[in-house]
Amino acid sequence: MDQIAAFLDVPRFETYPDNAVIQPNVRHFGSQKIEVLPPDNEDLLYLHDLF
Repeated sequence: MDQIAAFLDVPRFETYPDNAVIQPNVRHFGSQKIEVLPPDNEDLLYLHDLF
């Protein structure tokens, strides 16, 4: 968190949440939980062509 704050040039966080569970493959949209999967080959090819 400190590295992110430094990168964004904002003040450091004074407190951090206790017992935070980080689930990078789950996103919350309102009351829904949506699993985010890594890109497959088709996705990567699309992005390669796009950029």
